[in-house]
Amino acid sequence: MGLKPCPVCHVPKNELHDFGKTWPLRNGLETQKIIAESKSLGATAGERLLSSKGLRAIDVCQSFDKALQIFHPLLECIYECCMVRPS
Repeated sequence: MGLKPCPVCHVPKNELHDFGKTWPLRNGLETQKIIAESKSLGATAGERLLSSKGLRAIDVCQSFDKALQIFHPLLECIYECCMVRPS
């Protein structure tokens, strides 16, 4: 499990147990910028950056369709748990 294992928000691994807190949601544009930045760094520094954000450098085009079929129900559940609730 990575440092930020939630695919929907930026909850740190050590805070997964605390459902009373909310965390910023991930978004595609931010993820693309981080991946582009990691590619401009060397391999070691790029991996460190990705790891700190809970990301991995994968070929999304080949993996996305299969992963979506497998994980879609789980991601929907996680997304509902991470939604910011009105106070």
